[in-house]
Amino acid sequence: MNVVQLIGGSGAGKTALSVQLADLWPGRATHMRTNRYLRDRRPSDGADFIVLPESIDWPLVSLHIEALRRGERVIMPDYDWQIGRRLPPRPTQTSNLSLDPTNLLVIDSLFFIPFEIESVKLFLDTPWDKRRQHITQRDAELDGNFIAHFDTITEPSYRKYTEPLREHCDLVLDGALSFERLSTQTQIYLGSIWGGWG
Repeated sequence: MNVVQLIGGSGAGKTALSVQLADLWPGRATHMRTNRYLRDRRPSDGADFIVLPESIDWPLVSLHIEALRRGERVIMPDYDWQIGRRLPPRPTQTSNLSLDPTNLLVIDSLFFIPFEIESVKLFLDTPWDKRRQHITQRDAELDGNFIAHFDTITEPSYRKYTEPLREHCDLVLDGALSFERLSTQTQIYLGSIWGGWG
């Protein structure tokens, strides 16, 4: 199983690019979002909970990746960001959260996976104003208020935890470009590593 870790800040466009790459892959591909793996919020957690590396249930991420490697289907947690906890399994959501074993796994995250895994690491370097705009649009779609914390929590967390990962990635993508150009660049790069796209 080929693995791509796509790292970038909140609102960088990681999910949209991951979906596009998965759709372009010849055959089938799997898209995992680590923000689905947040643990339940505790009373002691601060307002920065959803943008901290330690808030992710990394052991479950590891179990799911290993299951996919074995050819098993897994279901990502059904996480409610508003109330800060996982919801019980719901049949209506199962298809949306199902991950099938394929030969390409694209993992989009704010952070590197903190355990050994052979992967290509990409960084989506999107300007802060574009990330801010994306979060504003997401608020309108999800009836959320994530933008209220952008300047005080989201951006400082990005500077502290995510931006330093840029120099450890195999390829840095210019998030100011269109998704079409970004996906083309990524295809060419991965093809040069894997000896072809697909």
